[in-house]
Amino acid sequence: MNDRTNTAYAALSDLRSLLADMADTTHPIHRPTGWGPTVEQVADAGRLHAAERHDALTQLARGLKPLGASPAPGDLTVMQTRRDIDMDVADLEDAVRERVAPQMRGAATTTLRIGTIIKLLPKVGAVDDLMTHVLAEAYRMRAKARWALGDSGEIRKLTARCPYCGAKSLRELADRAVVTCSNTGCRCDDPTCGCHDATATRHHQWHATQWHTITQGAPA
Repeated sequence: MNDRTNTAYAALSDLRSLLADMADTTHPIHRPTGWGPTVEQVADAGRLHAAERHDALTQLARGLKPLGASPAPGDLTVMQTRRDIDMDVADLEDAVRERVAPQMRGAATTTLRIGTIIKLLPKVGAVDDLMTHVLAEAYRMRAKARWALGDSGEIRKLTARCPYCGAKSLRELADRAVVTCSNTGCRCDDPTCGCHDATATRHHQWHATQWHTITQGAPA
């Protein structure tokens, strides 16, 4: 497997492990700012909770106990994130099978679907645009799962030099799937890029998939 295939394998394997960690939604989680449920998702969760509470109170008013033991409240963000990722993985598996294995039947669970995508990575690696899509989706879903579980993410120093300023100042923000140059004086060749904005503090950034595509082999 080539470097991009290995990177996709690692990201998908991480995602599969994170989804297993999301099975228990009862532990309190402190999350860094950034991602979170949308206003609509919070409203839906609130309506569901209100409906369940109404049913329970109605049963009690009739002298009946709600069936079963009352479960500990689940973390709504974890549950919603898990549902979102389940759907995203299903869409990604469909896209991969359609392009490189149209005769293969879809898997029944999210874990098996990730396994199918991993199994097909050698074929995916031969289709450049599909590999770029798989990498971007794997990075995005892994980052989303990490955030839902309270992982603030890893900042990794890269050994390569920045292709614009030549400094060894590159950092990979794994949770955001971003590579950035920490040199405040670094500017790219595109005057419309945010790194040229004197009113902002944004450094030049690459999406991780773009970095691995266009800057492989940069001098160490």
